[in-house]
Amino acid sequence: WQTKNLAENKKYEKTLTGLRKNLTQWTIQTGDPGPETLDVYNLETEDQMSSTGNKVSRENYRKNSEIYKKWFKDGK
Repeated sequence: WQTKNLAENKKYEKTLTGLRKNLTQWTIQTGDPGPETLDVYNLETEDQMSSTGNKVSRENYRKNSEIYKKWFKDGK
């Protein structure tokens, strides 16, 4: 469970770029289809948020969801 997203922190930009490169290589090597579609992601996230009684957890889901949607839009 992630409590502080560092992906947009410039201090970790080089690390993030390297990790993304490794993930792309692994995806190709293993034939992994990659992330689900945005529609599926939205359904799963909405389900998680509606079933979570903890207000802080719901807010974390919401924040992470917005970041994922931005990445999806940006092709990351």
